[in-house]
Amino acid sequence: MLFPIQRIVILKVGIVNYSDSTSPGGINRFVLGLASSLHDNGVDVTVIEPTYRKFASDSERPYHLEKVSRPKREPPFNLSSSFVSEVIEWIKREKPDVVHVNGYMHLLSHQLIRRICRTSETKVVFSPHYDISTSTKSVGFLIPIFNKLVGRKTAALCDGLCFVSGFERSAFSRDVYKGAVNGKIVPIGIEWEPRPSVSKWSERLQLIYCGHLIRRKRVDRLVRLSSKIREIDPEIELEVRIIGEGPEKKSLVRISDELGLQDVISWDGFMARDKVISEIKSSDYFVLLSDSEAFAITVAESLSLGTMSLISDNTALSEFREVGGAVLIGDSDAFGEIAKKILSQRGEEIDVGPFGKKVISWDGVAASYYDMYNELMQN
Repeated sequence: MLFPIQRIVILKVGIVNYSDSTSPGGINRFVLGLASSLHDNGVDVTVIEPTYRKFASDSERPYHLEKVSRPKREPPFNLSSSFVSEVIEWIKREKPDVVHVNGYMHLLSHQLIRRICRTSETKVVFSPHYDISTSTKSVGFLIPIFNKLVGRKTAALCDGLCFVSGFERSAFSRDVYKGAVNGKIVPIGIEWEPRPSVSKWSERLQLIYCGHLIRRKRVDRLVRLSSKIREIDPEIELEVRIIGEGPEKKSLVRISDELGLQDVISWDGFMARDKVISEIKSSDYFVLLSDSEAFAITVAESLSLGTMSLISDNTALSEFREVGGAVLIGDSDAFGEIAKKILSQRGEEIDVGPFGKKVISWDGVAASYYDMYNELMQN
């Protein structure tokens, strides 16, 4: 039990997700981790979402679950009167203290928040998970208009705003508020207590990426970096694991084949969580040479597991600068320089950690949100 008994005010919280929290994806991981830890620490929490999977039994469910209708359209155009009405009915029936809504970059959250504020006095907390990049190129040009006409009003209706990084809050302030925004920063948590360790690789070099294969993740850079490493050191025993699915996979496999990396790169779809953790832990570097990240939870997890992280020096990734084992890259397309940097660390013992406030457990995250919810109720 994280929260001391004398500190506990039993809160009733509904966490709304537009997807299935047991599926891959950063927001899903956030909802699953936060809800589970709040539940484990005595908060009466319900996740409200369109669920596609079934828990084997109620005893295996880490929190209360309220299933609602799945929107007929995919994000970002996922307006759904059925979804919203069912959430409102749950609020009327259960009378929660706080409803915590997730996800700015789609219409459903905005529709829901406005409806809650019109029909209820329930406190609304909003986690935008805001990113300057959008994987939906066809709507990218509409984002500034959307921010001005819709996003700013939605955010103003909320009782509390939460961000997972300083970068996210700054970007939201600049793009949506056009000025400073008063929102709390709480990093995404990890499932275990992070402990500093030492990393070292010598003869065999193992690189890994796991996540969605979408454009802004720039997994193509890992493919091209792998080719450059082998070009510089033809005798190196190099193994690269790419775990995930997405629209870029076909193109990535084509680039890999053109570069003759069939014997170097192995491709896996999304796999069980414990298997992914095992693969990251056994690797030397987690590689994320992304164009943009609002937080990058897998970087935090990799470092906490003792795996060095090779990451772009941009957006929220730059905030890992002070964490031992994080290797920040200024020019993510300078594959020769990056390869030489990795090879120069062969045989070197490198401290991974300490982690400061950037890498914390879900219990620490839940304590921060508990305090925020409780403060809203007191006010």
